[in-house]
Amino acid sequence: MSSKNTTALRSDAAISGSGHQPDRLRRTKFASHVAKEFLLPLRDSSLVVSVEGPWGYGKTSTFNLMKKHLPKSEAIVFDFNPWMAGSAELLTEAFLIQLATAIGLHDRAKEGQDAAKQLVG
Repeated sequence: MSSKNTTALRSDAAISGSGHQPDRLRRTKFASHVAKEFLLPLRDSSLVVSVEGPWGYGKTSTFNLMKKHLPKSEAIVFDFNPWMAGSAELLTEAFLIQLATAIGLHDRAKEGQDAAKQLVG
């Protein structure tokens, strides 16, 4: 079979938006706009962003593109996947440990467990 008749296999892994993983669905402009909205001045209310869609529609790729547009000096960004937590306490603990790691607090598991218990209890 000649190489002209073969199709390259494609991964279903999320893209990063870099040169070797281009944004073929043109979500970069949207991702850049949302990322800039994250950097609004602090205010009394919180900001929640939800990207929803079926499996394989590019949610993680869109988040990767957003993270690429957030200046590291102005935002603390970390990935948190809550699907494996078995209870509210474990979910809170896992989140606090991820946050502590993202802001440079290491070896603080005990404090994370105590904070989770206080938040849930």
